[in-house]
Amino acid sequence: MKWIPLKGPFPDLTEQWYIIIAPSLIMTMMINAFYVYIDFGISFATSALFRALDQGFSTYFCCKKEKTTKALTIQAYVNLYAGPQHSMAYRYSAILVTSWICLMYGVCMPIMFPIGALTYMNYYIADRFLVAYYFRRPPVYDEKLQRMSLTMMKYAPILMFFFGYWCLGNMQIFSNTIEPLVNTGVPLITEHTWLPSGNQALPLFIMGFVCMVSFLFDDFFGNHL
Repeated sequence: MKWIPLKGPFPDLTEQWYIIIAPSLIMTMMINAFYVYIDFGISFATSALFRALDQGFSTYFCCKKEKTTKALTIQAYVNLYAGPQHSMAYRYSAILVTSWICLMYGVCMPIMFPIGALTYMNYYIADRFLVAYYFRRPPVYDEKLQRMSLTMMKYAPILMFFFGYWCLGNMQIFSNTIEPLVNTGVPLITEHTWLPSGNQALPLFIMGFVCMVSFLFDDFFGNHL
């Protein structure tokens, strides 16, 4: 893979990559899985602080019946006490990032698949509750955002197949072929090439090629048939 113009300390998915990079990816995705609750906590705490400053801390936190406000207009009062706007684009982007990353690294790190499922479950639970009881009434969306997101997401399996093909073709893991590191200033030789061979990685390469051709054919000729 020397033709790819990327330089880094790891020439391949080596043992050091699994020790250093893989835990960081897993930790990042685990934080992302529960970030929807963290985001809600920050938003709720910020709103409560501004409302307490408006009413007075003793009135707001002691739940007194007589409420006061420093808002001078009705619109200012509504902006302060109404829930925040629900950002549909932010949620779609989070789902797309989760789908692409979990599918890309799922073959070499299978724990990514349950992490992705946990993330979707948390998004579903949080959005069901927050849209009904916390956010303002969202505007009426058309189908363009949904169609665009589905179009972008359908290419994630192609990345999973080809990157999975590269992961399963790792000679160090599956064939126990290790070249000794003679000089730390020279990249490690892994004997790992992108050419298909008759090993455990070949089915993923075939599936990736079939999916890529079918998706491209559908994109270019599907609307004309």
